[in-house]
Amino acid sequence: MEALKNVVIVESDKALRESLVEQLCPIQNLYVNDASNAKEAFEYLKEKDIAVLIIAINLPNSDCLDICKFVKTNNVNCSIILLGNTKNPIKNSKLENLGIETYLTKPFRFSSLLRLIMIQLQKHERICTPTMTVGKFAFYPAEKTLLESESGKLIRLTEKEVSILQYMLAAEEKLVEREVLLNKVWGYNSGISTHTLETHIYRLRQKVEPNPSKPQFLITQEGGYILTS
Repeated sequence: MEALKNVVIVESDKALRESLVEQLCPIQNLYVNDASNAKEAFEYLKEKDIAVLIIAINLPNSDCLDICKFVKTNNVNCSIILLGNTKNPIKNSKLENLGIETYLTKPFRFSSLLRLIMIQLQKHERICTPTMTVGKFAFYPAEKTLLESESGKLIRLTEKEVSILQYMLAAEEKLVEREVLLNKVWGYNSGISTHTLETHIYRLRQKVEPNPSKPQFLITQEGGYILTS
């Protein structure tokens, strides 16, 4: 069973807060809590692994800014969605310096909020999911992506490219023979030629190698390939 993802709504408007909780609770794999002020929000942040924090920007006593600062300064790994009555206040404000990017103007459709929550949950899962490393890239098999740590560049992979990398990583820098890769990735009875594999290896090198003509990570050796760290 997929783990529950904690969502906390921080909103002083009781009617809106309760309405959002009521609509979010039936969503599969979500566990929803609510708070009316910063003090209550801090308790959740200290005790729970929060995936998404939804905060009304018009909380009293600058509570919204205090909560955002707490998340930033304590390296709390959660995404923040701000709710407010005006146009996006994030630009040219203190909030921008806190890394807040997502804002929804009231009144809003519940479907709009739900879409933002799902986007932030995906980001949270990507950050929290253990990854493997391919050269200077973090490898996310489930998302079929490579993420370059320095630049933040995201590279899409095909299903076959993901399978090739997974099998080669599992070999722990030992030689993986061409026939083994063909059988593992395409199946024993596929009748795929080694030329197809070589084409996929070539395309992978274009994605992971600084200089594909002189590979450093995905290396050809007699009979097969080695993936180095």
